[in-house]
Amino acid sequence: MMKIVSWNANCKFREKYKEIARLKADIYVIQESENPETCHDKDYRDFVKNGFWTGGIPFKGLLVFSPNPDIKLELLDWHTQDYRYFLPIRVNDTFTVVGAWACDPYIQEFCDFVRAAKAYLTDDVVIIGDLNSNVIFDKDNQRTGKTHSIVVEELRQIGIEDIYHHMTGDEQGKEQVPTFYMYRHLDKPFHIDHCFSNPQNIHKMCIHARWQWLALSDHLPFEVDLINN
Repeated sequence: MMKIVSWNANCKFREKYKEIARLKADIYVIQESENPETCHDKDYRDFVKNGFWTGGIPFKGLLVFSPNPDIKLELLDWHTQDYRYFLPIRVNDTFTVVGAWACDPYIQEFCDFVRAAKAYLTDDVVIIGDLNSNVIFDKDNQRTGKTHSIVVEELRQIGIEDIYHHMTGDEQGKEQVPTFYMYRHLDKPFHIDHCFSNPQNIHKMCIHARWQWLALSDHLPFEVDLINN
């Protein structure tokens, strides 16, 4: 088994990484994190040094890393650098994790990325992160032809499923477990963080409890355990 944890840290990850480290993941996908190359915190830099970061500003980007130096991470050139923000990384030469943080215009950006990367989206790919998207926002994007429903269906056609919905049976837009509380208000829950993969790759998925994490971020971390990796 190999555990992947995704979390939008809501900035200042250098002050929060010790909390997420308690989940003992093999790979972390962290949105709204500092660029290790420009951060002055040496302990933070050492903890995330086996990884890759991308972003537009030094204190708010996407970071994919392993705290285990024996896990080999190789950044792949998928010619998708124009889309914000996605990091395709080969892990131990056995599978590919695509760390994701879809930025405005959110689902349109993710849809464009999926279409540009389609040739690379094989059975051993795991796309995981904050997509800022849900089917409840379809109406807002209908005119673009790039909605949550459309991209979910395009991925399904190549054997890649939304793992939460596959495992729980919840309908898109009717998720029982949120991943995000707007402004940390309990009356504003949304399910906008996702994992897409061939279901045969995933042993289990877990979204962590809000009472443990809302003091640190408006997003909840979630994890997936991969089979035979």
